[in-house]
Amino acid sequence: MPDRDVESGTIICFGASLFMRRFILATLLLMLPAAIHAQVTVLVHGHLSSGETWARHGILGTLALDGWGYGGHLFTNRAIPGNAPRYAKTVYTANLLSTAPLPNQAATLRQQLLAVQRRHPGEEIILVGHSAGGVVARLLLVEYGPQQVTRLITIASPHIGTPRAARGLEITEDHGPPIETVKRVVGGNDYRGAKKSRQLYRELLPGNRASVLDWLNRQEHPPIEYTSVIRVPGVGSKGDRVVPVYSQDMNMIPVLYGRASSFTTPGDHYLKPFDGLLIARLLAE
Repeated sequence: MPDRDVESGTIICFGASLFMRRFILATLLLMLPAAIHAQVTVLVHGHLSSGETWARHGILGTLALDGWGYGGHLFTNRAIPGNAPRYAKTVYTANLLSTAPLPNQAATLRQQLLAVQRRHPGEEIILVGHSAGGVVARLLLVEYGPQQVTRLITIASPHIGTPRAARGLEITEDHGPPIETVKRVVGGNDYRGAKKSRQLYRELLPGNRASVLDWLNRQEHPPIEYTSVIRVPGVGSKGDRVVPVYSQDMNMIPVLYGRASSFTTPGDHYLKPFDGLLIARLLAE
């Protein structure tokens, strides 16, 4: 079961001396910050995904084994209920319109983060972003400031862009009714989602000097802790075929060079239960 914060009280006998009462009160005050201090993490999903991906791929279950209580989904302009359970370690899942341009997603994430801040005033917050979610989280930090965020962990994120964005633009280009109809029928919801993502694809094109990503990578970043989780080939896996290895490393961004720690994990681009183990380990540091 997740660890919950426990409020404790102390009964002071009437017969105790004034000195003893003051001593006990001072002792309790010294202990109070440690007793109420909580860890807060917000998980940010990637493109064509939602907050449910962290449960579907076993991340939330793995974090629960390490004592992380689930605080629920975050939604724009919706406060976290006052009667929601409190945990010593709480993890929330953001919900973004993942086909929207990067600035739109960052603005939505800011609104959801404000709800977390109201629920956890003064507490340090860690952001964990998968794929494009890592870029969205980084854009949030640059545009709006750290807002209690002390660390950003990204997993397989296209910080320098991805050639797959060009492929996405090519596939979703409108070639007229006959071909477009076939693509919509064959591609189904995936194609419709990709079609809505054309502006996002433009922003994630490598070397696009007019893109939001290029602007972001030239801005000063807040002095927080940055960690890159990088996918590499392993047994039975050819590695990440969506985002190149170099693009996943925040040290490749000139303004962040030498400021990010890096961890390599074998596997493809998508989330796996072992990511929960790695996230738990990183959060414990």
